[in-house]
Amino acid sequence: MSQPTKPVFWYQGLFLKSQHFQQTDLYHQSCLAPYRDYLQPFFYGSCGHTVDEGALKEMVFTISDGEFVFQDGTWVKTAENAVIKPRSFKDAWANRERPFKVFIGLRRWDHGGKNVWEEGGLDGRARYGIDGEAMKDLYQGDSTTDVKLLNHLLRLFWENEIADAADYHLMPLAILTFNGQDVVLSRDFVAPALTISSAEPLLKVMRNIKELVLSRCRILEEYKNPRGFQKADLQAAYLNFFLALNTLNRYVPLFEHLTEVSNIHPWTGYGLLRQFAGELSSFTDRVDALGRLANGTELIPRYDHENLNFCYSQVRLIIEEIIASMILGMENIIHFDRQDNYFRARIPQELLDNRNLFYIIVKSGNDPQSIIDMVHHIVKAGSEDEVPTLITRALPGIPLSQRLEMPPGLPKKPGMLCFEIDRTNRYWHDILKSGAMTVYWPDTPDDTMIELAVLKP
Repeated sequence: MSQPTKPVFWYQGLFLKSQHFQQTDLYHQSCLAPYRDYLQPFFYGSCGHTVDEGALKEMVFTISDGEFVFQDGTWVKTAENAVIKPRSFKDAWANRERPFKVFIGLRRWDHGGKNVWEEGGLDGRARYGIDGEAMKDLYQGDSTTDVKLLNHLLRLFWENEIADAADYHLMPLAILTFNGQDVVLSRDFVAPALTISSAEPLLKVMRNIKELVLSRCRILEEYKNPRGFQKADLQAAYLNFFLALNTLNRYVPLFEHLTEVSNIHPWTGYGLLRQFAGELSSFTDRVDALGRLANGTELIPRYDHENLNFCYSQVRLIIEEIIASMILGMENIIHFDRQDNYFRARIPQELLDNRNLFYIIVKSGNDPQSIIDMVHHIVKAGSEDEVPTLITRALPGIPLSQRLEMPPGLPKKPGMLCFEIDRTNRYWHDILKSGAMTVYWPDTPDDTMIELAVLKP
């Protein structure tokens, strides 16, 4: 009901009929309509539901539990104020090679006809059924009486039945596919959702983007204090990285804020993703702020409440693409943990591509020449298992060659020295297999820190 309803004129001596109470119910419902229609766009969808996937093998679609808000604002919950019967789709799904779309529906309010069927509430085109329940006196609690309550009658529809269901509020609920053996739910479809948390794929997109941004911030954090740079070293690339860090840092708290609660609407989350993609477009000439190519092709679609997974997936691809291009070549920075004379690090296997370039970055306030001498003559680098052997046999370990100039993309600050790892050395090949690297450095200066920089060639 989207039209205002007049309140009943109550007065002394009024002979009450059911219409008076019905009109009062409608009036109170209409008072909530502006909040539903104007405060939040697309205020309908699933608040969480579970499809019985075991029943799909028997060609039956059934919802074991579900909570929904329909387009007219009706709030229903199975086993509470709504019922829905299982339905077989065996005869309806003729072509198993094509996806099969399932809808859930609630009969629209019929102002000129009958909305309740009393015969068990099983009529296929009814909005309500009637259930009788013994109700206690809520104030005194000393008596009970039988009260007839209305139960919402939900119904399942198939895609080919939608044209004949104009008298129903309908929502797409699931897409079924056949994998050659069983009928399964399509993981590429997300039903209209009232909250991000009620649609796990959407929440996963938000969290994955947050983790991606956090990982890139860790790579770029060397640029967060430009006062540490020497004037001559403030290259244009450094400024670009600093601006990238500034943008990423601005959005990390927003993603954290929206993913730490459970009742954020998908429209709100999608707006943040579009805004983020728009700001990231400053770092690429491929798309504009709306995600459009030069020829007008839109890579970021308009919000579609009934095609949520597609919307979120498309904007995620653009965000990931731009972030990757912003710091092209800077694959990762891995910090070594220090324990006495040992520095240890675990390198993710996905980074151990020997086509990448690997550099040891040493940070220390001591005399640079003394650090260089120690790295060349004292330090032993190798896999975690090999370093004890290197120490015992006085072997040199992986050769580390000093780079006089920092590789492109790495900041140059006072006290930073760069050494390139010899990727042909057999001890490095052991690290490629194990992912565990250890640097042995006796009598290390107290302020020494070591990092491994992984760069794409």
